[in-house]
Parts: sequence; structure tokens; C-alpha cells
Amino acid sequence: MQHSDPTPDGSSDAEVEPETETVEAETVETETVEASVEFEADPVLLAAVDQARAALLEITPASTIGAVVGHTTHDEHVLSLHFASLMPGYPDWHWTATLSRIDDESEPNVLETELLPGEGAVLSPEWTPWSERLEDYKLAQDAAALAEDDDDEDFDDEADVDSDDEDIEDELDLDDHILDDDVLDDAVHEHAEAAVLDASVLVRGDDAPREASPEQTVDVDEEGLTVVELDDSEPRSSVYYDEDAPEDLR
Repeated sequence: MQHSDPTPDGSSDAEVEPETETVEAETVETETVEASVEFEADPVLLAAVDQARAALLEITPASTIGAVVGHTTHDEHVLSLHFASLMPGYPDWHWTATLSRIDDESEPNVLETELLPGEGAVLSPEWTPWSERLEDYKLAQDAAALAEDDDDEDFDDEADVDSDDEDIEDELDLDDHILDDDVLDDAVHEHAEAAVLDASVLVRGDDAPREASPEQTVDVDEEGLTVVELDDSEPRSSVYYDEDAPEDLR
């Protein structure tokens, strides 16, 4: 029986290397959940009502402190005793004294005293920063300023229109005045011409017209006075004047 000789290095012809698989470890983040621990009220602290009331008397009269209405446990040896508030204007508020002790063998100590609101207590509004508190005021002021500017512009426009109307009326009045003066001047000249034309006829007491004698003359001076000279009388004057003429010319 014939056997094949192994290779000099003692390995077989087909050498298989094992495959190495790299496994990445996945990191799993776990959230730490803190379990709320409820502490039992320390009976020694619960019984320290007189000590808590004595501490409250340092900040408020005895007439404002009522009976114990409850307690709040903060830690194994820390709790607050709540007393009803009898102070006027503070219904549903509680006088609170917080007590504590180091261990089961130590005596209670008062940590703090205060007046705290309870359920249904009347509270002041939440604090609003001045920047926000004045924002509405500033907006209102800006709106008022814009409205005032609009009113001023409208008033200026109306004033301009009224001024234009007054100028037009003044021009019309001036034209009427000029027209009236022209009409009056024409009337004066017409009356003067009529007087010249009628100078040849004189009206006597019997209203009988007669022809003027050659001695009669008619003249119109610069002031609008018509003068008729008669041979048998003093000079007679007929005055034609404007209503606006001075009194000494009427």
C-alpha cells in the first residue's frame, strides 16, 4: 500500500485560515431613573407643635396663628408644620415652621418660619419685566404720535384750502371794487354830460322849460362839480359824487 509523503513543512496542500469576525460592541445608554422616595414623618418632629408655634410668635402675633392644618415631609428627619392663618386679608394662607433633627437621638431644631399660600389663596400677578411692561405703553405712545401727525397734516391741508379760498374771495372782492369804481366813474361822466345837454333848458317855478340865454354857461370842474352860470342869479352847483367820497366832497 502506497502512501503519499507529506510536505516538508508538515502542512497539507490546502491550508485553511480561520476567519475572524469582528463584533462591535454596541453601547446602550441607560437612563438613570431616580425613584421618588417617600419618607415617613418623624413622630418627634410632628409632636413639636409648641416649639414651632413659639418660633412663629417671633414674626407674627398669636392672634394670627390658628390650629395645625397639615405637614409636609421633606426628608427622614425634616418636615414642615402648617398652621392656619387668621390674619385679615390672607385667607387660605398658612404659617409654616420647618423643623429638623440630626438623628433619632437628637432634639428638634427650627430651621425657618414663613407665611406660604395654600390652595385657593389670592396671589399677586406674576412679575413682568419693565421692558415688557412698558412695551404696550410705548406702542400706544407711538400710535398717538402718528395719529397727531396725521391730524396736523390734515389741518395744514385744510388751512391751505381755506387760504386759497380766501385769496380767491379777495380777488373777487377786488374785481368787484374795481368794477364798482368804473361804473361809478361812468355814471358821473354820464350825469355830467346830461347836465351839459340839459343846460339849455331851465326849470322855473311853473316847471315850464325855456331856452337858455347866450349868457348861460355850463362847466364841470376836476372834482366832478357841474356849475351852471345864469345871468340873473348866483352860480349854482350840482354835485355828483361817489358814495365812498370824503364827507367834505359830498
